[in-house]
Amino acid sequence: MRRRARRPQLNRGALAGSSKHPFKAETLVAHTIKVIAAGFGLLGLCLLIGAWLGPTPVTGLATAAKVFIPLWLVGAGINMWLGVTKAGYSVAEELPFFLLVFAVPVVVAVLLAWRFARR
Repeated sequence: MRRRARRPQLNRGALAGSSKHPFKAETLVAHTIKVIAAGFGLLGLCLLIGAWLGPTPVTGLATAAKVFIPLWLVGAGINMWLGVTKAGYSVAEELPFFLLVFAVPVVVAVLLAWRFARR
């Protein structure tokens, strides 16, 4: 009995070499921007709470910026975990997005903590 030849699969993914993800690049960028915006929202919330609860507003802002970093590490990690478990991406595919999503708000938080700590 002869075997039938398999038809070649078309690569429809947005990522190079990825044939299992039918998302467009615009969708990936939009999601990344939304998650980064959520990070800035969390940073703003931390800064508001820090200014309100701190012994002085400047000290509270510096502390809030430092508290934000581990909170955002957890948030960005959850986003990566969802990308791996629910969206079907591999850890290697998600890791650059995790680093970007984590680093952008954290750089701003570190700069703010440094600026407020100098006062």
